[in-house]
Amino acid sequence: MKILLLFLCSVSLCLSSPSASAQSAINPSKSIKLTDAEQAWLKQHPEVSVAVSHGWAPVEFLGEDHQFKGISIDYLKLLEQKLPVRFRFVRSEEDPAEETADLLSAVAAPNKLNDSDYSVIDSAFMEMPFVIFTREETYNINDIEDLNNKKVAVFRYGAAARALEKNHPQIELYRVDIADEALAALNAGKVDAYMGNLVVINYVARNLGFANVKIVADTPYGADLYMAARDDKPLLRSILAKGLNAITPQEKNLISRNWVAVTYEHKTDPTLLITVAGSAACLILIFALWSWKLSREIRWRKEVQAELSIARERAESANKAKSRFLANMSHELRTPLNAVMGYSQLIDTNPEGHQDDKKSAAEILKAGKHLLYLINELLDLSKVESGKMSLQIKAVDLNEIVKECLVLIAQFAGEKQIEIHHNNQQQVVAMADQGRLKQVLLNLLSNAIKYNRPGGKVSIDVSTQGHHAAIAIADDGDGIAEEHLELLFEPFERLQAENSSIEGTGIGLTISRQIVELMRGTISVESKLGAGSLFEVRLPVV
Repeated sequence: MKILLLFLCSVSLCLSSPSASAQSAINPSKSIKLTDAEQAWLKQHPEVSVAVSHGWAPVEFLGEDHQFKGISIDYLKLLEQKLPVRFRFVRSEEDPAEETADLLSAVAAPNKLNDSDYSVIDSAFMEMPFVIFTREETYNINDIEDLNNKKVAVFRYGAAARALEKNHPQIELYRVDIADEALAALNAGKVDAYMGNLVVINYVARNLGFANVKIVADTPYGADLYMAARDDKPLLRSILAKGLNAITPQEKNLISRNWVAVTYEHKTDPTLLITVAGSAACLILIFALWSWKLSREIRWRKEVQAELSIARERAESANKAKSRFLANMSHELRTPLNAVMGYSQLIDTNPEGHQDDKKSAAEILKAGKHLLYLINELLDLSKVESGKMSLQIKAVDLNEIVKECLVLIAQFAGEKQIEIHHNNQQQVVAMADQGRLKQVLLNLLSNAIKYNRPGGKVSIDVSTQGHHAAIAIADDGDGIAEEHLELLFEPFERLQAENSSIEGTGIGLTISRQIVELMRGTISVESKLGAGSLFEVRLPVV
């Protein structure tokens, strides 16, 4: 009966009229009374930084448009309408001990905050029950007791795994790291069922096309979502607690309906079956013909979706293996390379060494530095692809960073007879990771010099454009054909430069674009064959 009631509630929400939904969305909530101290704090801190996870859909995630989305984001945007506050979303470090933001947007395990500088805000803003998923053709599982002596997929270290280990030792656990892996195992018949978070798994199953999966039962277990504020900001915690308490049930339902669509299947007792038999018979008659006509197409689609799911799983496994290989090989190569470079430096700096030996050692050192640069690029690429590149975003003076880069690139520019002009040297402050921004600018400057003509020029302009700061690097080299511009940021794509004497891997611009996008900026290029190129990096201003 509990399952049926949940199902009827979800149906009533989905069938509510558009006007009723719109009305619930625009009804003003009760006024939020803030103390004088709270109002003064908000005036002094009009913007609150929020750490958001980039891969926890639909709770919160980074979308394809590089904007944070999800249930917690919708709650925060609703709080912006109720309180005189503006939230600035930053990428979470995924470890509370390393976070620096004012607020954590979604915490499912408050005990993980014990050794951090954060505490949860009052009660949970959303409940996430654990339910049981099976394949469509499974009919003998109707509650958690039916899982005894069966193999059940669970997250490796999740709350569901802990609950089953403690309270249901007869169940054999199949541990996985991601929801995709669990659903693929269920779809392929490796496990009998999957117990997990209703909100997350239902969203993943729908978006990855696992049509052969259904929800058959709820469980007595679940997890709650909290927000957490820094311990040194008690006024922020009390303000947000009042804001969350002011969110109406209608507003919560509206947010949930945007992200969660639930369909339960459960065995019904005979009395209830007789009660609804008359109404069900009418519906069966109406849809019988339609179902018969579509049955073949449905079977074909299920087969295709199963094949696609398996292919996707294999592709993701291959991509992870490739990233691990790049990272491991890069580390393994750096160890002997450091020894080679170290000994060549000793030979080069030995005052009693033979001149020919010193010359040879200098060539070894030069080649070693270039090889180390290529290895570091491969390491950066593997970090970006695995989502492990961390940034320290803060206010930086862009012209100061440009000057530091020019000092490092000066010798290379002199060897290539390239003249560099640094314009607009007044202070321009933007939000960026200083080290990574230098890496991007050095890559762009190196390219502007490498692909320039002898005696050519490179111009650097730093300016402010509305809410963004821009660094423009222009050269008067050979330029790039328009049809090749869209390939410029593809990994290992050198636009036929591999046939020339110019060294490179073809991943520098790929890494540069991804670093800039992680800093909430953009990088663009304009070029005309025979007339040079213009690269522009845009970053948020303070």
